[in-house]
Amino acid sequence: MLSQLSRRQFIAVPGALGLSALISSALASSCTGLRFPQLSGLYTLLRHEVSDPSFAGKKRLPANFLMTDRMEYVGNYWNHLVRCEFSDERMQVFDARPAAQGTLAFDLDDLTRINTGVYPNDGFDGVSISDEQKVTGGVFCYYQYQYYLSMSSVPSVEVLQRVYPTQGRYVGEDPVTKMPLYESLSNPSEVDFDPEEWEDAVDDNDGVTLKFTFTRHIKRQTPGWEGGYKDCILPSDPRKEAALIAVYHASPSSLYTEADIRRLGTKGVMDGAMEPAMFFSDVVSEMKL
Repeated sequence: MLSQLSRRQFIAVPGALGLSALISSALASSCTGLRFPQLSGLYTLLRHEVSDPSFAGKKRLPANFLMTDRMEYVGNYWNHLVRCEFSDERMQVFDARPAAQGTLAFDLDDLTRINTGVYPNDGFDGVSISDEQKVTGGVFCYYQYQYYLSMSSVPSVEVLQRVYPTQGRYVGEDPVTKMPLYESLSNPSEVDFDPEEWEDAVDDNDGVTLKFTFTRHIKRQTPGWEGGYKDCILPSDPRKEAALIAVYHASPSSLYTEADIRRLGTKGVMDGAMEPAMFFSDVVSEMKL
């Protein structure tokens, strides 16, 4: 069964989101297996690193966070949101520095987006957190620092998304675009699903592991004409591209899997969430808001 620590924390989350129906089912999750695959659970920091020591901020990463994973069906698509509540309340921490704390919320597709070079995935990996003001030095001459957060997981998000059907039977192709057409799901929360691939992956990994990568990029533009660089005079900046990587893990007993996230919807997930830039400006250095 869940530890007493995990039980208390789980009960606190539904109260915040208006999901009190989850409480009784959560207590049996580790006894009955993974009924409704999801990322919800209590995660503990395994390791973190920065690409450059100067990128480390005045505060450290929290020792743990609680993730709430919810879905809502819109058209032939699951709108999939995750809520992350960071704190040190449930862990003994041997670090004198204060921890950054707060609640962040994201669209899972944006958070796990990979740059493919093709619109709309033709930017940096993940979700945009903040863009600093452009520093200009002439016509078509500027640089700008941009910040992104991306997440990968074991098991992968793709495995999770394959569990829940997004569309019904194939009905043919569009006569103009030739794209395949499928029926919409009339009752998406009632459709049968097969969690075996997800459960096997969780067993192999002894839980779920999340890897967060927070990156600082430099976007530059210089004049394209020959010799144009002579007209491009930019002030120097000691900062450079950098990355902060944090790996969190939730054991099987710390995962909350009994609530059907398809029926709960996404209402309340974004409530009270802070601007991500405010959170990350504490854990990295020289981020100008």
